[in-house]
Amino acid sequence: MRLLIFLLALLSAFFVSANQDRLPAKTETTQNWSCTYAGTETIKLSAEDVSACSDFAESKLNGENLPQPPTHYNDYISDGDPTCSQSPYGTDRYLYSCEQVYKATSDVFGGSVKYTESKSALLHSPIDETAYICESDVYSNGPILEEGTHWCYKAAEEPEEPDPDCPAPTDSDPFSFAVGGSGSVCFPAPEGRQCEIKTDSGGGYNIPISYGSTEPVACVPDRSSTLKRVCEGLPSVLSTRTTRSPDLSVFLRSPSVTFLVLE
Repeated sequence: MRLLIFLLALLSAFFVSANQDRLPAKTETTQNWSCTYAGTETIKLSAEDVSACSDFAESKLNGENLPQPPTHYNDYISDGDPTCSQSPYGTDRYLYSCEQVYKATSDVFGGSVKYTESKSALLHSPIDETAYICESDVYSNGPILEEGTHWCYKAAEEPEEPDPDCPAPTDSDPFSFAVGGSGSVCFPAPEGRQCEIKTDSGGGYNIPISYGSTEPVACVPDRSSTLKRVCEGLPSVLSTRTTRSPDLSVFLRSPSVTFLVLE
């Protein structure tokens, strides 16, 4: 009785695993800072990248809203590079201020006038955020939130071309739960060939109903495919495009030549 219970539990676990099409997403907790400009634009930064808040403020120095220069003065132009500074702003907050100086010269009066453009961004206190990640290449579709849980679904597999030596698939083909990993299962086919069926990740496959109770056989390469691979590897001296007779002595001395005997 104990053996029967053990076998039933083992089979139940196998069927659940074979039909599992999703896994819970992995969670990672990160500490992020938020950098806000003008109370409207916000970027998130890690603890290692908080200095980028200064770059964010500096990027707003565009010189697009400069005032009109005084009469008889030329347009404003940049006077040197922008400068930025950091200062505490309350608890766990920092203010990044950047300035760009512009000057306008006069051909009439001589000399110049200056204008300073200022922009600032506020770095807020860090907060803990949870990220959901699908790490597996097999379960890479997601994460998708369903019923309060983030799931990673099994990615769609590219369908493989069926073996032409196998019967055409039908809706009546039963599914065989084989034990073992993915690979191939072969059945005898006419003219000494084989029907090769690719299995899923759990070793299962659909067996053509026309095979009935036919048992699988050991998979071996078909003669035609083996011969094709050998011929593709022959030296170009045997190419049909050659305009002269091939030097067979060169061919026979080639270390890459493989002699295949087909019974």
